[in-house]
Amino acid sequence: GRHQDALEQVELGVELCARDGGVGSAAWLGARGELAKVLSEMGRWPAALDELASLLPAARERFGPGDERVLRLWQLRIHCLRLTEGVEEALREIEALLGELESRSSPLTDLQLALRLERADGWFAQGQVAPARAELERCLADALSQLGPDDALTVR
Repeated sequence: GRHQDALEQVELGVELCARDGGVGSAAWLGARGELAKVLSEMGRWPAALDELASLLPAARERFGPGDERVLRLWQLRIHCLRLTEGVEEALREIEALLGELESRSSPLTDLQLALRLERADGWFAQGQVAPARAELERCLADALSQLGPDDALTVR
């Protein structure tokens, strides 16, 4: 139905972007990112991971490792890994991305917070309740100190 129609449209978009802007163009990379996203939404996580395997390095090369588009692709990879390879593999990827983000960004970004929450969720899934709880408490404390108690993200 709806997802199949979206997949066909995005695949056409990838072809048109390759033809008009060239393979490696920003538009082509963006269209391939949409393709990976639609595949993921369809539950075709291995296919999405296959797409991301070549897309992520190309996007990092074109836009730089800290570009928001690259970080969102990496986040999609983590999601797909968790659903195909399991929590352990997703946690390794989260640690790698957090290490890259924390080495160059201050204050805390929304993506860092989301990844830290995802890490806590992974630890809960593994039965590691104490570290997960501690991470959630650190996330709340960091969000409160950065955003304030009246922000929509920190209201209890």
